[in-house]
Amino acid sequence: IDPEPLVRIGVVEGEPAYQLFRAWSAVRLSDGRIVIANGGTSELRFYDPQGRHLLSAGREGEGPGEFRDLQRVWLLPGDSLLAYDFFPAKLSVFTPAGEFVRSVHVRAPDGRQVLVQGALDDGTLIAQGAPIWVAPGATSSIVRDSVPYYRFDRDGRLLDTLGWFPSTEAYRIVTGDDWMMTGLPFPRAPVRTVARDRFIFGPADAYELQVYTPEGRIERLIRLPYIVRRVTPEDIAAFRARRLQQAECEGTRARMERILAELPYPETMPPYRALLVDANGNLWVADYRSSDDEPTSWRVFAAHGEYLGVVTLPPRLELLQIGRDFALVRAIDELEVETIQVHRLVRRAG
Repeated sequence: IDPEPLVRIGVVEGEPAYQLFRAWSAVRLSDGRIVIANGGTSELRFYDPQGRHLLSAGREGEGPGEFRDLQRVWLLPGDSLLAYDFFPAKLSVFTPAGEFVRSVHVRAPDGRQVLVQGALDDGTLIAQGAPIWVAPGATSSIVRDSVPYYRFDRDGRLLDTLGWFPSTEAYRIVTGDDWMMTGLPFPRAPVRTVARDRFIFGPADAYELQVYTPEGRIERLIRLPYIVRRVTPEDIAAFRARRLQQAECEGTRARMERILAELPYPETMPPYRALLVDANGNLWVADYRSSDDEPTSWRVFAAHGEYLGVVTLPPRLELLQIGRDFALVRAIDELEVETIQVHRLVRRAG
């Protein structure tokens, strides 16, 4: 991936259409246009291939084509767009021209919150049920629940349950009759993605990826020997410093100090932290990093499992989409300014 971007969208000061906030997701259409899900303004913003703003679709609200908590945008066949409103789990379909088409609500059969993971090429949706933390008589401990993954049709009707999979590790703190859940340092957090006609899941217990058919049948296991990275005192000190700095900004430092005094720390880091599938069907898996200030190494596997190599990105760059000759990237600088960038991707011959 070339270090210098071909296109950069995002400014500190200037026209509002170029100021990004909570722009966690973006896609590049087949004609080179870029669509950014700008959660801070509840808009899908459309830009031409050179990064010039064309139009915006959507706004804050609960009506058709409106968003309460815009989190993601996915590219569907034919360059249609699927925008994800996190809570409630509402999906809105837009044309490549930015015209609203329809909305779909997704609900779990047992009433738990649903986290949509994406859409297959046939329009069916894959979603994860959120953990349900119940702690009668429990003690403070590390908790890792099992959660269901569902398949819904394009209208939001439940088709089947793919199975039960491990969720992210968390820590339950019990004080008397009260209890709360908090994030663990360096937790085992599964990675998953939906691509074409497959659902891919990595439990993060070891370097393993599980490839499933839409019906939930496991088709392939992809494994890689790797050097386990041990958690060092320096890692722990840096984690504590980041948590305390954030708590200081939020006015909750004393509470965070109490939590940090109780948290257990694992002996080793998880194997990976993110998963993408590129335009050629290759799997890109990001090595786990303990801080955003570290570079990220992405290990690339062919669809059938062959290990192809590794691509390393500088710190504070996150891959969003990988085409045949480009990479769409989200970047955050030291001042927390967000930009969406297009970089040239050069593939190895053969």
